Amino acid sequence: MKNDKSLKDKAIDIKGKLYVNVSERVIYFNDNYPTGSILTELLSEPTAKLIVIRATVMPDIESTRQFIGHAQEEIGVGYINKTSAMENAETSAVGRALGMMGIGVIESIASVDEIRKAENRSVGSSNVSTKRVKKVSNKISVNQKIAIKKLLEKEGHTLIKGKLERMSDLLEMLVTDVNELSIKQASTIIAKIQGSELAERNLGVKEKNFPKEEDLPKGLQQPKVLDDVDKGLL
Repeated sequence: MKNDKSLKDKAIDIKGKLYVNVSERVIYFNDNYPTGSILTELLSEPTAKLIVIRATVMPDIESTRQFIGHAQEEIGVGYINKTSAMENAETSAVGRALGMMGIGVIESIASVDEIRKAENRSVGSSNVSTKRVKKVSNKISVNQKIAIKKLLEKEGHTLIKGKLERMSDLLEMLVTDVNELSIKQASTIIAKIQGSELAERNLGVKEKNFPKEEDLPKGLQQPKVLDDVDKGLL
């Protein structure tokens, strides 16, 4: 029997800690325990998406002494689990059972295989979180909500129903909640309301500066429509 049961010479350094591959643990067991056995059992339903495996290691089949390890994998989560979730879980369960027996244990029961899988899951979770943040950041800003509220109230829309109807008209779509608007939609509403105000101000200036008819020279005044009295004077 080999003396170094920890298999330190086979270890791999991951972030300052030493771990051993499951394959090295299995090789050591088969070389040193010829009368032993490794059994695996599917605990979950065959059609379940979450695969649960139990592995039982016996150093000697004539003995009642045994070491047990469990592992689970979800079908479709991660590249390997798209096609081999059960095999993946079985490898991890066997690795843990052999670890319980003390084979390939230096600093942790976990094997290199388990650490790599944990790292991959962590990277996947980070990517999902980043996408969610980006999606949320596209929503209407606080400053835009304040600006829209003030502009709508200035137009005379003080009730929520009236505000939603006005925004729906401006966007030509049904608006049921201002918080669901995007930054672009909010900008469109603000621009259209401000554009209407500017047009009204310009129209007011033109009407104010336009001279009244009585102030025009007689030659530029509109011809007078004669009534019956005027006609009798001709």
